[in-house]
Amino acid sequence: MEFWREKNVDTRAYFPIQKNDGTFITGAAGLDSEFILYGAHGAGAPSFADCTHEAAEIGTTGIYYLDVSAAELNDDYGALIQIKSSSTGEIVQVLLFHTRPQGVDVVNWKGSAAPAMTGDAFAAVGDVHATDLPAVAAMLTDIHGTDLPAVKADTAAILTDTGTTLDAALTLALKLLRNKVVTNPATGVMTVYDDNGTTPLYTANVYEDVAGTVPFDGTGANRRDRLA
Repeated sequence: MEFWREKNVDTRAYFPIQKNDGTFITGAAGLDSEFILYGAHGAGAPSFADCTHEAAEIGTTGIYYLDVSAAELNDDYGALIQIKSSSTGEIVQVLLFHTRPQGVDVVNWKGSAAPAMTGDAFAAVGDVHATDLPAVAAMLTDIHGTDLPAVKADTAAILTDTGTTLDAALTLALKLLRNKVVTNPATGVMTVYDDNGTTPLYTANVYEDVAGTVPFDGTGANRRDRLA
């Protein structure tokens, strides 16, 4: 049987003890538990040693357990334990333990407690929506050659090509996509209207050809109402 356990930590293992006919042995006599550490390659021939504890049966089930001490698992690779019994027909039970380092301690690491989140680091993650993000601006020290003062002060500085705030730019984009559009078949002029459907926002000439020499003649749809 195989087990995964932490290196150098006490544990308990459960297993059956069987006869050579496949049945479980209850009340196994002369129990003897011995361990051996895998050790490093080329370290010489290993030898078994008695375990600190001895296997014990759970009731009369033929299922046994063994308390394994930390020293019996103090190996970078693992350990092997054999459970022997003097009962007639007993098959030696072999337990293979694969060891692994202890789990990562997220509170204490590198030998000491991790520092508390304070100052800019704490402010940045503490309340993004309730502040002007001074901590974020401080941490982003070099994006496009600046520490992003515009991010914490005014989003309009980011949209230098529009000369407006981010909210205003998004509102205008929504109007252009959603609002009523009318194309005059007589003049070939397309007009995009404001939300009220009467105030023009933008106009543009529409042409039949790619070169822009043949004005739109009214063929096709000439109006699209505001998307609802």
